[in-house]
Amino acid sequence: MEEKGYIKFRIPKEGIKNLAYFKRNKNLKKENEPKLSFSDDLITLYTAFKNQVYNPKSVLNPSCGFDASPAKVFDNVTFVDIAKDNAGCIKKLQEAGFHAIKQDIRDYKPNEEHDLLILINPVIPTEWASRHLKSGGYVLAK
Repeated sequence: MEEKGYIKFRIPKEGIKNLAYFKRNKNLKKENEPKLSFSDDLITLYTAFKNQVYNPKSVLNPSCGFDASPAKVFDNVTFVDIAKDNAGCIKKLQEAGFHAIKQDIRDYKPNEEHDLLILINPVIPTEWASRHLKSGGYVLAK
């Protein structure tokens, strides 16, 4: 009697050792996945801005990629990225508990305008994001 869907074969001892290695190291794939980054230089810049210039109520960080540095300093940060070249960045930001939206900044519709716009190494024109800035708001740009 033949069982359908099953193939019988012998696993050599070496194969068992390799299988055991992969079972012990289940997180191999996770180790190779991109991780969020926190730049000490940017955190220093944001902290100086917050302490010396202005403490914003709402921060917009479009075209953010995997950089979550603003969240270390500011309370209300919205990350917006279409994530074409940064596949998985929005998911990683959300997993970390940050407010992140996978969307083209041109389609973004905030409930209220932001009073700080962060454009550090953006891959978008300033005009696309600056329309979400309150009158009298600040832009931190490179």
